[in-house]
Amino acid sequence: MTCANATTATLAAIRRAAPQPERHGRSLLVWRADVTDELFPSSSSSPFLDNGGGAAASSLSSSLAPVRSLLLVAFDRRFGAHKADLPDLVASAYAPDCLFSNNLATVVSPANVAAAWRFLAAPFVATGVVGGGPLRVEAVAWAPVPAFQEEEEAGPPAEFGGAGPQAAALSPVVEEAEDGSGARARAPASTKMAPLPPPATASVALVVETEQRWRLFPTLVLVRAVFGDSLRVRVTSTLRLSPPSGGKIAAHADRVEGWWAVPGPLRALLGALAPAVVTALGW
Repeated sequence: MTCANATTATLAAIRRAAPQPERHGRSLLVWRADVTDELFPSSSSSPFLDNGGGAAASSLSSSLAPVRSLLLVAFDRRFGAHKADLPDLVASAYAPDCLFSNNLATVVSPANVAAAWRFLAAPFVATGVVGGGPLRVEAVAWAPVPAFQEEEEAGPPAEFGGAGPQAAALSPVVEEAEDGSGARARAPASTKMAPLPPPATASVALVVETEQRWRLFPTLVLVRAVFGDSLRVRVTSTLRLSPPSGGKIAAHADRVEGWWAVPGPLRALLGALAPAVVTALGW
């Protein structure tokens, strides 16, 4: 099977897993499938390397080559790329109006994303993904409930906080209730056979969990006094794909687990420093 882009490949992987859609409120269906083993077989010695055409690559894993290529840029090559090569590398995988956000900054466009990555990596001697690959990759697709199903089913809607249709579409991808209540519900019988949306109109995202190790420069004496020589953090990233751009990344949101445990003054200093540098450099 050939895949035109990462959106098509992701939808095909979800279809192969044949998951039942989950119902969020009265207006949204969400399909989820864990594709970690399919993307990165355990036999692969270097999970983030593209093994397409190699002896170990199967036809199944080759079908997900566009997805693997995106993850290679987003989580591996960006750590080791030379700063002169980084803008072109980011532009190869990110849409022209892509949005990158994390605990410190939010920027738009591939050029700004490349600049932000350089800024965020500046305090570190080296950064990388522990073990060379992700802990988990989940493919997610969502679409409105067909009108006839809305009319058939009665009952009060599950609210997402009244943040509007765009926020409602994103919330099942990037957020869930911590106690497991309210946010996710098993689909009723009438939605079990609901078809996946076509690639041209699909809303598709990849949720990627990685463990990363960041080695601090020796000159950062005060920071090293707090954190030690290196940081080892777990990051959950949501990559929303853009069908019009050929399946490139339209939005990349990183959430660093345990950020609340960082001392308050240091968090305040980092939070104030990031926008100041962004403004000074004109990003």
